[in-house]
Amino acid sequence: MSRINSIAGRFYALIVLAVLAVAGVSGLSTYELTATNRTHRTETLRSLTDTARSSVGRFADMAKKGSLDEATAKKEALATLSAMRYDGNEYFFVIDFDAHMVMHPIKPELDGKDLSASTDPAGAHLFKDMAQLAKNGGGFYSYLWPRPGAEQPVPKTSYVLPFPAWGWAIGTGVYVDDIASENRSSVVWATITTLLIGVLLVLVAGLLTRSITRPMRALRASMSDIAEGRQAVVAGLERRDEVGEMARVVDVFRRNAEERDALRAEQERAELERQRRREAVERLVSSFGGDVGLQLDAVLSEMTGLDRLAGDLTAAGEETERLANAAARGAEQSASSASVVASASDELRGAISEISEQIAKTSEVTSRAAEMVESANKRVGDLAELAVAIGEVVTLIDNIAAQTNLLALNATIEAARAGEAGRGFAVVASEVKSLAAQTAKATSTISEKIETIQSSTGDTVEAIRSIGVVMNEVRSYTTAISAAIEEQGVVTGSIANNIGAVSSGAEGLTHSVGGVTVAAGRSRAAAGSVFSTSADVTAKTAELRKRVQSFLNDVATA
Repeated sequence: MSRINSIAGRFYALIVLAVLAVAGVSGLSTYELTATNRTHRTETLRSLTDTARSSVGRFADMAKKGSLDEATAKKEALATLSAMRYDGNEYFFVIDFDAHMVMHPIKPELDGKDLSASTDPAGAHLFKDMAQLAKNGGGFYSYLWPRPGAEQPVPKTSYVLPFPAWGWAIGTGVYVDDIASENRSSVVWATITTLLIGVLLVLVAGLLTRSITRPMRALRASMSDIAEGRQAVVAGLERRDEVGEMARVVDVFRRNAEERDALRAEQERAELERQRRREAVERLVSSFGGDVGLQLDAVLSEMTGLDRLAGDLTAAGEETERLANAAARGAEQSASSASVVASASDELRGAISEISEQIAKTSEVTSRAAEMVESANKRVGDLAELAVAIGEVVTLIDNIAAQTNLLALNATIEAARAGEAGRGFAVVASEVKSLAAQTAKATSTISEKIETIQSSTGDTVEAIRSIGVVMNEVRSYTTAISAAIEEQGVVTGSIANNIGAVSSGAEGLTHSVGGVTVAAGRSRAAAGSVFSTSADVTAKTAELRKRVQSFLNDVATA
């Protein structure tokens, strides 16, 4: 079955059918030829017998006209029939209607004899039957009769026509085996012709089959190599027949396979590059998350310390204002009573000492706050630089997504060119394009969050700079307070050395204590501003940490 399904098998099957058809046509033609030969011989017998009867009729007409007497006419007619031959040794015979032999040119010993009782080997009364047939108008009659010069009877067919004027039955016959011999000759020639045609068809079919199956086998080998990914050389590209067209189509498959392999290799390289870049981004994000987390933790810690310092500064300002109010009351009392002034001078000296200590502490706290503000400003600047670096990485990822999208578009175009064979690559290109779109969306989200971080970082930097300005103002106020305290010390020394100048010293003290009160109020207000700014910076730092963490989570899940 497999060989019949092959092209060569189908060609040979077609040739076998053609040979069988030729044989069938030849057999039918031979059969028709034998039937035609048989019909021709019988018609020839009819025609020859009719010609013989016409010859006898000519002599009968002569006797009827008186040219010859009837006996002479019969004698001349029988002599003419006896001499007539056709097909070599074939002859005519004459019997009368009573089955007497009138004339037999081959067996003259039968002339004049009554043959009504004569039979052939099959038992047929041949002469009696032929006489009766002639009486009925004539016809064909088959019987057994030996050939001239032979004794063995063979099948023979004769045709008999009546000649009523003289009471004769004129007949002639043909041996059946002669017809069979002619038919055998026709069959032999038909058989030889059929065999020659069959051999010629087989040879031509073999040549045609080889001319088709050889290049087809080569194409099959080339297609197998292409299917298994091996290097293939397609043969028959120069042919101008259907095999050449198939070879050119297979060559298109070969080129498409090579392009597909190149595209697959390019995709693998692109996937490795994307993997490398993805790992690099993950490392950068992880490093950025750790660094930013540490920086934000440090900023939160510093802001907590700054809150404490602002609280201490507020408490010191309140204490300074309280002491200044107490000094003012003492100065008023010193104006009314010198003794009270002396006592108040001692108290004022102690208060001034305590104020000096508080002012010194305030200066120290303010210096520490200024240093912390500078440190926070530097760390927030580092955070801004990290945000800029992340923006560059996001830009790189966006470029990668754009290139991936472009590669996916090119792969889609090439898959469309490849038609049905490129359908799998069209699906891969669609997935790559979808991944590129997701990456672009993620990078867009990252960019928005980076811009938010940069904006928050800028606000934080500005807030910390404001804190630095406030710390400088607090430092200037504490310097003024220190100067005022030193002036109070001078005034107190003057009160102790010269009680007589109590009034003038009390007025100077009152004026100085008024300056201390104003400076203490300013110090308390500056401490409150520092506390408010510190709280705002702390809240913004916490919000920044929350946004950075959300950004890192989005990047990790993108």
